[in-house]
Amino acid sequence: MADSAIPLYTYTPLNNNVHTRIIELEPSDVPDGALRCRIVQFSLDDDPLRLTNDIDLSYEAISYAWGSSELSQNLIVNDSLLRVTASLADALRQFRRKSGVRRLWADAVCIHQRDEVEKTKQILLMPRIYREAYRVLVWLGSQRDRRSVHSSIRLLNGSLRSLDFFRQRPNSTDFKPNLSTEHKNFAYTIRRCLEDLLQFPWFSRRWIIQEVVLNPKVDLFCDDKKISVTTLRIVTRDIEAINHHLSLRSSKELNSLALMTELWEYIIFHRQGLKIERLLLDFDHFDCADDKDKIFALLGLAAGDIHLKTDYTNTTEEIYNDFAGALLRYRSNREVLEWLLYQAEARETGSTRSDGLASWSPDWRISPTFVPVIQRRQITQEKAMTVKFNVRPAAIEYPHGVLSWDPCFQFLKSLPSHAKAKVDSTIEPLSATEKNIPQRLKEQFGQIGSTQASSSTRMN
Repeated sequence: MADSAIPLYTYTPLNNNVHTRIIELEPSDVPDGALRCRIVQFSLDDDPLRLTNDIDLSYEAISYAWGSSELSQNLIVNDSLLRVTASLADALRQFRRKSGVRRLWADAVCIHQRDEVEKTKQILLMPRIYREAYRVLVWLGSQRDRRSVHSSIRLLNGSLRSLDFFRQRPNSTDFKPNLSTEHKNFAYTIRRCLEDLLQFPWFSRRWIIQEVVLNPKVDLFCDDKKISVTTLRIVTRDIEAINHHLSLRSSKELNSLALMTELWEYIIFHRQGLKIERLLLDFDHFDCADDKDKIFALLGLAAGDIHLKTDYTNTTEEIYNDFAGALLRYRSNREVLEWLLYQAEARETGSTRSDGLASWSPDWRISPTFVPVIQRRQITQEKAMTVKFNVRPAAIEYPHGVLSWDPCFQFLKSLPSHAKAKVDSTIEPLSATEKNIPQRLKEQFGQIGSTQASSSTRMN
């Protein structure tokens, strides 16, 4: 039957918020044979299969780089047609068995991508989906795109015992002070193998962080050659230590891999996430197709003290404002406001700032333009001068919600006098609504004014 005669696949709504879909991929002994499957609903709460360790009864979650967004390949679902990207089709062909159905989860198929409401709900489930999978299968791509990757994977898999020769004692990262030329050359070779592997686009995707670090069993594939994340963690840790030992600088890509595998080790063995602030900075250069995912892709990994609604119907600016507001609400200290102001200033460009962003809300679409070389408070003074507040009793109102005034007030109160003066001039036009300003703030602003005057006199 010609493709044009096959009806397009129609998604059936999910039963509830803990249901997802599973691909039951049919076998084929023809590598380039047509991809055929069933798509079934699956409850993460009620389905007993999630509790089993039987790979044939559980499911495996696929992580891959979407690549081109063109839906150029066919997936036959029962007697209907679902179009998928070439990258996903390659992954499904690689993971398809020669005999027996394989149960898989892949976002582009298991989530109705054109239903924003479903997409929002499913993204909230993704940490559980990857955590509770029997295994995570990472599809890097084919060697046809990277000629030497197969040999690099073989060398990396065989390097663990060889790296022991560098150590002063077993399981130590203290290396022998006088390494031979042979040992140094071996270290350079292993580093080149890692950098060869890191040329795949998969390593720059922001979503891969969540897809990898939540599951203890993760295998990365290039064609049929594989390497486990456990091996990558050991090798990257040792190579980073050797680089330091030899006073070598690591590449940005190698640092990223080290950070990701370190986070995997921390979550799997220590069972807790990191603060969202650190995650945003450590993985700032990881890309995503939707700017909203700059925040959403990392929330599932953060320590559980920040609660933000995942809602793709909101604008990017609303989401960034909500995130900044959540940080201030749940942290409630001056350091958080300092951090937000610094990040907002570091991510500004010469162009006009987006109208929908609060002045203290960082634009996470923009990479930081400078690195702090002086104290944080000095850096944030200029930003504090232009903070646009509507002063109300015990609250600050901004375009997408209301924040507690206290952490903001405490920060402004702590600024040096020359910065307070400019903050005071920013707030001055609001004094027409004097009845809305609490008495204690009036008194403090009076002190700021008098401090400014005395400071000006001293400066003159």
